[in-house]
Amino acid sequence: MKKRGQLMSQPFVMIFALVVGGIILVFGAKLIFDLTKQTNQVQLSKFVNDFKEKIEEYYYLDEGSKETLTVTLPKKVKAICIKNNTVSQSLQGIPLVLQQDAISRQFIETSSKNMFFIPITKSEYSAFTIPNVVLQDGKEVECFYSKITIASKSNFVEIS
Repeated sequence: MKKRGQLMSQPFVMIFALVVGGIILVFGAKLIFDLTKQTNQVQLSKFVNDFKEKIEEYYYLDEGSKETLTVTLPKKVKAICIKNNTVSQSLQGIPLVLQQDAISRQFIETSSKNMFFIPITKSEYSAFTIPNVVLQDGKEVECFYSKITIASKSNFVEIS
C-alpha cells in the first residue's frame, strides 16, 4: 500500500528549511556589520584614552619634553581636529577639511569639547574633552591626519 501524503509533505519541509536558512544568513550578516561598527568605536575610544594618558604624562614632565605620536584611526575618520578653548569661539583660518563640512564647523564652534573626529556623526564617539591642551602659535583649531606632536610647557601641553 502506498502512502500518498508523504510525497506532498516533502516540498513543505524543503521550503521551511530554505526560509530558516535565509533568516539565519540575514541575522548573521547583521551581527557582522554591528560588530564592525563596534570595533571602530572601540578603536576610537582606545585612541582617546591613550591620548589623554599621554597628555597627562607630558603635563607633569619637565618643560620642553616632546614626542611625536602616530595616529591610527578607522577608515571613515578623515581627521582629528583639536580646538583651542582659550581663544575666541569664532574660528578664523580653519582647516580645509572643516571648510568643506559646514555641519562639523558649526558643531566645533558651539561645542564645549575640544577634540573632534571628522566627519562628526550623531554618535557619542565624535567629540571629547582633553584637559590642559593648547595649540601651537595660538591657533584656534587644527586638524591632524597622521602625526601629532606634543610638547610639555610650564602649565599646559602644546600640540602641533
